[in-house]
Amino acid sequence: MSSSPDCSKCDALCCKHVAIQIDKPDCKKDYDHIRWYLLHENIEVFIDHENCWFVKFQTPCTKIKNGLCSSYESRPKICRDYPNEENHCEFEGEDDYFVRIFRNEDDFIDYLELKKIRWEFKNRN
Repeated sequence: MSSSPDCSKCDALCCKHVAIQIDKPDCKKDYDHIRWYLLHENIEVFIDHENCWFVKFQTPCTKIKNGLCSSYESRPKICRDYPNEENHCEFEGEDDYFVRIFRNEDDFIDYLELKKIRWEFKNRN
């Protein structure tokens, strides 16, 4: 792994989203929350290679100009430390960053049904 990837080659892929780790869902309330996330535009949920779950917000950093950081010298530490030993540059990596990705509610429901997970709440009407 290169400690200094050539960022000009990928148009700053890593700077076009924010991914926040969430607890692995294990109840109807959790499944419903993930469905709710996926009903919003520019949101994905994925499971990484270590079976960790994330909500991914497709939203570019405001400091990216022409594929490069316009505040490179004063960028946050998280940017300075990326990539590190625990992860790789998304552009230079050999594998996808996920083992499963849900781009919409239907993707997630298909997954739940495939796993035979009872996710629906009973209607109270």
